[in-house]
Amino acid sequence: MEQHVVENYIVNKDTLALVPYFKGEAKTLIYEKGKKPILAKKTPLKILDDACIAGGASLEGRNKAVRERTNIQKKRPVPVNLDHMIYAFPVMSYLATDNEWVFIHHLIGFEHAIPSKDKGNTVLTFSDQQKLTVRASKYSIKQQMQRTHTCIVEFNPKNDAS
Repeated sequence: MEQHVVENYIVNKDTLALVPYFKGEAKTLIYEKGKKPILAKKTPLKILDDACIAGGASLEGRNKAVRERTNIQKKRPVPVNLDHMIYAFPVMSYLATDNEWVFIHHLIGFEHAIPSKDKGNTVLTFSDQQKLTVRASKYSIKQQMQRTHTCIVEFNPKNDAS
């Protein structure tokens, strides 16, 4: 029996990752805290753009703001929803169709993938102990986490001088 594919998905505090998944009408495999993965009809980029718009600006607008305020030049993290402190980072270039998006607030660990056939891949561990293997080195994930933390500090409303 085939899994149900949702028409719309709203990024929320339980979202762990958005993974491209091009089988049938499904375009995204969504990982959520404490749940089995969800299939969605929209691409990860469209889901993220919808979430950014719900949070006050488009993905393009958020991307531009991050570039200008942090000087991060590539693989820019996204402040998806400032009110709910939801931030995501791309594993690759955010425009790559096979890019995976990771929501940092649930990421508790990462390690090199084993066996050696997965060289260059990293296993992410989330707060509910779900694991996801992504196509990026451990070093690259560490860099993305640092970039995202820079973004969090820069965009945290508590840091604004009022």
